[in-house]
Amino acid sequence: MANKRFASTELQKSILGDGRNGVSGNENVSGNSGTRKKVKPVVTTVKSRYMQTTGKKPQPKPATPKKASHDTILQETSVNCDGVLQSTILAGHALRPDFDMSAIVEKPSTPGPRNTETTESKSKVELQAFLDTYMAAKLDHNTIIMREEAEKELLAMMEAEREMQVAGRKKKRQYHLRAKQNQLNSLSDAQIAALSPVAAVASQFTQNYQMLATAVDATRHELPVKNLHMEDNREEFLEKTESCLKRSEELLQQHMNVMEQGSESACENLNRIKNSALDLNQQLIRGGSDLQELSSLVSQLTVESFLGKENLLLP
Repeated sequence: MANKRFASTELQKSILGDGRNGVSGNENVSGNSGTRKKVKPVVTTVKSRYMQTTGKKPQPKPATPKKASHDTILQETSVNCDGVLQSTILAGHALRPDFDMSAIVEKPSTPGPRNTETTESKSKVELQAFLDTYMAAKLDHNTIIMREEAEKELLAMMEAEREMQVAGRKKKRQYHLRAKQNQLNSLSDAQIAALSPVAAVASQFTQNYQMLATAVDATRHELPVKNLHMEDNREEFLEKTESCLKRSEELLQQHMNVMEQGSESACENLNRIKNSALDLNQQLIRGGSDLQELSSLVSQLTVESFLGKENLLLP
């Protein structure tokens, strides 16, 4: 029972201490400068009467004490220790010490009248401590929620600011581009206004130049090379001309080779024709000589036959 009471008093002290801490924390947070009356808890203390003896003489011990059984010892301790704050009562095989228990005041079985004021003050203090603790926890919870909401709002504001900066840079770039375009348009308008009188003269000049160009192209072969206009550099023109001439030479050589091959075949054909003509001529000559011989023989035969007829006719 004493241990339980001591634990309950310690628990009340811790609760009261937490309540005072919560109250002081809330007062510091809220900024109240007023003083608050401290309530001291009422704690009842019981003095220990351990090892206290009275002036009575101890009873003489028997010479040979009888060894009591375990059940009798437990029964005696249960009978003698009801309502007595004694922590030295032994159980088991050991013997009970012979102390005078009359000095210890027995605790009445019926509780005495309690002080209602102290209980009410305790309940009020406990209630106030509970309320202070609840308010502190609620304030912490609300602070966490408000902090999260503030962080979200801050992130949203930062994102909106970044988007606004991007849009501002884009609009600034568009403004600069439009300013440059307007400047170029103004310059082009000024140039058009300055060159508009020259448009008619320029058209006539282009017509005359086209006529001159056509005339030069028509009479290019009759003009000397030094008086012709060359668009590129003279050396580049000569290099291009040299490359073109080399290409023309290669093409002519290829054509001549083809012509030579064709002329060789033509010569062979001509030689064949010539040889065939010579053969025919010789054959014709031989045939003519043969005809002359035949004609001479025929004429001789005709003369002989005529002479033979005349001889027959003569007597």
